Amino acid sequence: MNRALRRSARPFVVFAVLLGAVSAVGFYNYFTHDRRPDLLQAAVGPIVLYVAILALISSVSISVSDKGLNIVRWYVMKQFIPFSQIEHSEVQILAEPDWPVRITIYSANEVLARLSLKAVRQADAAWLCSLPELKCNAQG
Repeated sequence: MNRALRRSARPFVVFAVLLGAVSAVGFYNYFTHDRRPDLLQAAVGPIVLYVAILALISSVSISVSDKGLNIVRWYVMKQFIPFSQIEHSEVQILAEPDWPVRITIYSANEVLARLSLKAVRQADAAWLCSLPELKCNAQG
């Protein structure tokens, strides 16, 4: 059952549209007001923010093995959660019932992990939440 959850393109597109529009307004102001350096910062700021958001989203990877979950954050911080430690999991669902937003995994006395699933493809997020080893309870 070794499977790596794939990233969805959806958050990349959404943030590109939103921050691209803000940056376009900033560049318009920059070019129509004698190319002042302070206005250039307002135009480039959303681009820098977009790169930071892409780095944050891309740096998390989740894979499922026969023994548990492997979670890698910021490419170097690794966490392994064996299925035997999982007491239950809570799945948060908002507007789209077939695409969970977040899963929180609990042991007997602590939170083992909180994973955002909006950056994961819809089919992979649904598959992860359907695993019987996670003992999921849906929250609306």
